[in-house]
Amino acid sequence: MVGPGGGSREPTDAREAWHARGAAARHARPVSAVRRGPDLRRVSDSVDDCAACGEPLGGYRAADGPAFFTITIVGLLLVPLIGFTFVAFRPSPVVLMLVILGIVTALTLVLLRLVKGAFIGFLWAKHERDPGA
Repeated sequence: MVGPGGGSREPTDAREAWHARGAAARHARPVSAVRRGPDLRRVSDSVDDCAACGEPLGGYRAADGPAFFTITIVGLLLVPLIGFTFVAFRPSPVVLMLVILGIVTALTLVLLRLVKGAFIGFLWAKHERDPGA
């Protein structure tokens, strides 16, 4: 790629995107692959530096990307589930709504952490730092 002013924007070191996404989705740091690090334990924030290797991770802003992917995944899983449940069991609409509400809530909370970890791992692998960070 050619950056502004004609200079190359290619990163100097190659990072494997699949490894970084997988490590981050497992709540390990994408850099040093240390498991259960405090940087990806919560959904709302991440730490500025990796405690194991010192890699700066604070500049990788996930923004709304993980939420969009999570909503898409939950929706794609939910449509066949609702159709199968309604045809096979014929529950009342209120019962179906309450059961689906619980499933959607639980599935969203579980998947959001995984998707955010994978998203930050991908951003780290592609050197996509927030320019304002």
